[in-house]
Amino acid sequence: MPTWLPTLATTTPAEGYDLAVELSRMSFKLTQPDAELRNRMRPNYAQDDEALILVSQVVATYFATVPLGLEHSCALQHLPKLGSVQTFDEF
Repeated sequence: MPTWLPTLATTTPAEGYDLAVELSRMSFKLTQPDAELRNRMRPNYAQDDEALILVSQVVATYFATVPLGLEHSCALQHLPKLGSVQTFDEF
């Protein structure tokens, strides 16, 4: 698998949210690697309220998970916790 995610570190909540969106997009892309098929499917779910709500839930899950993953990575490397990492509860 190519290395498209060099780090989980972000300096602002907005960057963390952007990373969460990118993670959800990449999950979809890896699950359905055929770009033409993804493009054909898009009109179907773009008009589906439930599908859009589910997408928001996926992004929210990633947004909550990113700081936890970074904290875990620091622990594995015996590094101190990064002070700039904000958890979902801090907003």
